[in-house]
Amino acid sequence: MIFINHCFVFVMIVMILPQRSLTKFSSVKIGVVFSKADWNSTAVKALDEAVEMINKRDDILPHRRLLYSPIFSDDNTFKLTKAVCSGIEAGFRAVIGPSAHLASLHVQSICDGLDIPHLDTKASPLERKSKFSIALHPSYAHSNKALLDYAVNANWSSVAILYQENVAAVIHLQDLLTSAGIEILSRQVLTPNFRPILTDIKRHNAFNMLLDIEPGLLPSFFKECRERGVLAEGAKFMMMSMDYDIHKLLQS
Repeated sequence: MIFINHCFVFVMIVMILPQRSLTKFSSVKIGVVFSKADWNSTAVKALDEAVEMINKRDDILPHRRLLYSPIFSDDNTFKLTKAVCSGIEAGFRAVIGPSAHLASLHVQSICDGLDIPHLDTKASPLERKSKFSIALHPSYAHSNKALLDYAVNANWSSVAILYQENVAAVIHLQDLLTSAGIEILSRQVLTPNFRPILTDIKRHNAFNMLLDIEPGLLPSFFKECRERGVLAEGAKFMMMSMDYDIHKLLQS
């Protein structure tokens, strides 16, 4: 439940605000922007549970309640800007999200201009310096360096990278791995059919894999790996994103 962590980071922001800005409030209200991809996900329920968890404790926001107003954003940044500005006018103390890159830039710009804390939930290729924004993902440069260190320490001589989006991040990672003398097999996943990709992996003996694909595709991917004998070859996998629920993957 990624939004539970988001809320706790937000609470830390609230706690370091000048006390005089909080004493006149019996509740602390935040705005949470959900991108279109999150509308039918578990994110809304997770946020409900996180807020309830925080409000049950007396040591986080004593004598105050944490409230949130959801903003469901589509691709219309004008409507999003209007909704966020209206929410801030109505008393948002901070804004969380959205996960869509372009929309997140708009929200961060608004929060910067109005001195409102913003929690950036979108992984970004760049470190965006902002006085009022906290990025909850490391930049691709940092996460790619961690992946490189892992591959080198694990003595991987070749790596297969499977990805769907984040092309710039993958190119950067390829450069790092190549400079370390590691052979690269890079394939973009465009359909749920993994057979051609796994055929290439077996042909190149690239059984060390870095995965950056949609979590919903992983059960069918691992099933295909098992059926095509990739697991029997001792394949090893490393997730490139921190948003995977490993417990659910193990149950799939």
